[in-house]
Amino acid sequence: MLSDSPLLKGRRWPVIVCMQAGTLFGMIVLAAWNVPDNLKYVAYYFSYCCAGVPGPYYAWYSDLIPHDHEMRGFVIAASSMFSYIMSIWFAIAV
Repeated sequence: MLSDSPLLKGRRWPVIVCMQAGTLFGMIVLAAWNVPDNLKYVAYYFSYCCAGVPGPYYAWYSDLIPHDHEMRGFVIAASSMFSYIMSIWFAIAV
């Protein structure tokens, strides 16, 4: 909703960057690990900011490919597939 508001005027990238910055902050704090417990709790909370990123991505695809419905469907399906693939190996590796 924020990316479609008059504040951002339909730009999707600032919302995506903001969510990824929160995730990056959480991951850096958790990588350091020798931090106070309260900061660890905040870092765990912020580490899941990226869970909302697919929403702006999927809305952005409609703006990028407005003329070809089949291509847009393929791009959404492919990005969902690669998202699951990345989350699988990353969870196992970490």
